Amino acid sequence: MSVLNDPVLVLNNGWNPLKTMTVREAFKDLFAGTAKIIDPMDCTTHDFESWILLPAVDGHPCIKTYMSAIRLPEVIVLDSDGRFGRRDKIAFSRRNLLKRDGNVCQYCGRSAGKEKLTIDHVYPKSRGGKNGWLNSVAACWTCNSAKKNKTPEEAGMKLLNKPYEPKWSPVFRANGFKPSWSQFLPEKLMA
Repeated sequence: MSVLNDPVLVLNNGWNPLKTMTVREAFKDLFAGTAKIIDPMDCTTHDFESWILLPAVDGHPCIKTYMSAIRLPEVIVLDSDGRFGRRDKIAFSRRNLLKRDGNVCQYCGRSAGKEKLTIDHVYPKSRGGKNGWLNSVAACWTCNSAKKNKTPEEAGMKLLNKPYEPKWSPVFRANGFKPSWSQFLPEKLMA
């Protein structure tokens, strides 16, 4: 796996966590001049030109060039809230729903791969049910077929967990937590 896919914590201009992105995406923002890198050792900010002048640190991942080694950013700060703004909600999508439900059918409890799960609308869409967090659960093909166009009660099925809207945090989307992020994240997100 390329180091360019490593996660980077993104802070808004008030130094509050917004999300994570890849190193590749962070470099795009740096080159566009919309963000700066934060050196987690001393919390100084750097544009790309000043960042590449810093020496590589033992044990810290870097990109090796012909002339030097460039440390990978782990935290960046946006110059403004810009295109990210403040995110309090997680976008409703199949991927995020399966993540919320832990890739487990919410009727029979069987764990299945993403490709073997469907989205079931607790109150069927054909009967006016909405597409969203509070009316959707992960379901295996067998349970979804058995439920058909009924509510769980009508089908004689019981939900293992009531659908809920998950709260957003940068850790929700992160591939891996970096120790350098701890000084920028609330304690409850690191537990």
